[in-house]
Amino acid sequence: MRRLYVFSAIALLSLLTLAGCSNRKTDNISESIDSAYKITQPSNKGELKIIYQKPLDDKTLVLASKYPGDGHTMTNLFIIASDKSVEKMAGGVLEPLSQCFNANVIEYNNRTVVFGTFNASKWDSDTDIKRPVDIQNIVVKFKNGEIVKEKVGNAYIVYSTRESALENIELYNDNGQLQSELNDIGEANYTEFLNLAE
Repeated sequence: MRRLYVFSAIALLSLLTLAGCSNRKTDNISESIDSAYKITQPSNKGELKIIYQKPLDDKTLVLASKYPGDGHTMTNLFIIASDKSVEKMAGGVLEPLSQCFNANVIEYNNRTVVFGTFNASKWDSDTDIKRPVDIQNIVVKFKNGEIVKEKVGNAYIVYSTRESALENIELYNDNGQLQSELNDIGEANYTEFLNLAE
């Protein structure tokens, strides 16, 4: 029994030491995120892709992925401190397959953060056919009445000024034609942060 206790204590100490390594200061966000992946997903030898970055107060929100080679591409949201260390990492969420976007919601510093990635096509359940979409603009509506409109590329991060439930997401082309909305994918995925700060 004593051996098991000693082994458990050593294992816990090793994990805490590794967690501290993820928060080392670097001059490069990519290095910090890669280090966080090595700790949280040590068997993942895929190539790191930084998908999108957006400032929030004195932090940077970063969407990144690292394909593990198992057929499922996951996107993670990272909170990067001003010294480029990783403070938090949101659990992985699958990238969209049949629908043209995914929607993920997380609470951070009394704000609601909505994030996701896009596909260039959308499955039509009535015809069972995938049709192309042209997503250029996003409108995120919160239940507190706040509406955020932004231009988008291949991903998005939108946040409210104060914490609020998500009401809807609408995607438009540059001609103002609706391409998709939250109802098309059913509902948003609610996730939580893993704290990686020392």
